[in-house]
Amino acid sequence: MLRPLLVACVAARAVSLTGICYDSYLATSQVASDFRMIRTKFDAVRTYQTYVSGLNLIAEAAAANLKVAAGVWIRDPYIFANDVAAIVAGIKAHPGTVLAVYVGNEELLHGWNASQVIAEVQAVRGALIANGITSVPVGSVQTDGDFLNNPELAAVCDVVGVNIYPFFGSSPLAVLFPIQDLSTRYNAVVAAYGKSRVKLTETGWPTSGVSYGAPVISFATAQNYYNSYTAWTATSGADCPFYFQFQDVTAKQGFEAHFGLSVDGVNWKFTPPTPAPTPAPTPAPTPAPTPAPTPAPTTETPAPTTVAPTTTPTTTKPVSTTETLHNNDTFVPEKGQFVLDGANTTDSNATAVTTAVVTPAPTPAPTLAAIDKREDGATSGTHVAETASSSPSSPTTSITVSVLSVVAVLALVAAVYHHYRKSDAIKPNTLLPGRRSSTLTITHDAIAIL
Repeated sequence: MLRPLLVACVAARAVSLTGICYDSYLATSQVASDFRMIRTKFDAVRTYQTYVSGLNLIAEAAAANLKVAAGVWIRDPYIFANDVAAIVAGIKAHPGTVLAVYVGNEELLHGWNASQVIAEVQAVRGALIANGITSVPVGSVQTDGDFLNNPELAAVCDVVGVNIYPFFGSSPLAVLFPIQDLSTRYNAVVAAYGKSRVKLTETGWPTSGVSYGAPVISFATAQNYYNSYTAWTATSGADCPFYFQFQDVTAKQGFEAHFGLSVDGVNWKFTPPTPAPTPAPTPAPTPAPTPAPTPAPTTETPAPTTVAPTTTPTTTKPVSTTETLHNNDTFVPEKGQFVLDGANTTDSNATAVTTAVVTPAPTPAPTLAAIDKREDGATSGTHVAETASSSPSSPTTSITVSVLSVVAVLALVAAVYHHYRKSDAIKPNTLLPGRRSSTLTITHDAIAIL
């Protein structure tokens, strides 16, 4: 029952944290300044010992507002005892500072067996419980391969710390795609022991030294690996991973001396990312208004809109004139040709518009009014002569037609006479069909006679 509670506790503490390893060789009088510099870019520090040179590194981390993964060195009994005592004191003095206690570091790689490491893990847990400390998880740090090959060790650990170095790998994946190699190996341990228990406790790439096997050692390669690592940890879900390490250690030999992100503890080799602030919640987007559906097009042809013609007043009949819309040539009526109001003289290709205007009533000609009547009784307008009937004409009819022809000629002569006497023209404002394009001028006298 205690194990699940501890696992949940460490997972809650480590979410969104980033960490860096701090070598015990550096644990001297510069610890305080080192931790302050670390805090500018990281949230936590991992130590290999807890009591170094008279200093409790838990207290130093708390002073710098850093979390700490406290280490217990198990290869020396004296150091082991001091570390356990410092951890008990540090947890009591600074509750909430210690993320986890890691017992040992890669002992299985250096000749120890799983049973020996298990005994040390159980001894440290017993010391914490004896001092009333039950909320801090206890585990061990080994390589990924050693943990996979020794599941009994993982079984006694609250947290499983794995060190994974593609730099030391020889597979094509490690050489060509080191971050993919890191991810693949990390996920293999997660699959074996559970994501909440597995923590990445070391990975890194040296900036200088003689190459170890196929992987290339260079400043650019190290920087690329670190940048890829930070991108991977942001999405992999690894809780508070630790990068190896804070500073170069010149006491070591070869490339081992150049894993640091800083050369001197004052300047970074390349800038680690600043811890990201907690993002503000994104407001829910306002849904776009749903457009009204477009009505289906009507297949029926709409009825044409026709303006009702103006009713002709019964008291005074307006004068109508006609003009086809072709051009503005002046229309000269041919001999015997007159444009009749309502007559069927429309050119088949002409477009006509008819309007009406009230003009002074002409002097009526009663004797000719009957001529303006069609057989159907409808008023058709001013008319000069009817087309000869299709029925055989009688002598009387011929005489009548002759008389009417004389009258028509006299009317035409009178119209011409009056035209030259006075030009009281009425400008046509009514357009009716005709045989050709024209501008028609009709005098009062001509209309009156007709």
